[in-house]
Amino acid sequence: MYHLAYFINPKSNQEKIESEILKLIKQSGGEVVEHESAKLKSLAYPIQHFREGFFGFINFKIKKLQITEINKKLSLNQELLRYSIFKQEFAKKPLSLEKSPKDKKSVVLHKKQPKLKIDELDKELDQMLDQSLE
Repeated sequence: MYHLAYFINPKSNQEKIESEILKLIKQSGGEVVEHESAKLKSLAYPIQHFREGFFGFINFKIKKLQITEINKKLSLNQELLRYSIFKQEFAKKPLSLEKSPKDKKSVVLHKKQPKLKIDELDKELDQMLDQSLE
């Protein structure tokens, strides 16, 4: 399973861009598992002179070879301010647009995990690298 997180230009038709992304995933042989419609969020810093953008995410299943095609087509879409595709192994919990108790405007992407010792960190990194090479 893969996760696609994205920011859409706030001046764009967010629903149209999202439907294009969903269509791209389906045309590439993917299956959408979960889709959180984009919501207008403040950005931590300006991206292409914008201080806010529509943030959304899609969880989907697809063959590994098709990710390159999707990535290439998304990079050509000028309405996307930023996007990132990553595998589920690196995301312990699905993304959520829930608000952080400290800052009601922030987007929570993951929870902090306890600090690891160097040996434990080395083992985890080796496991991740081994999995990515498979």
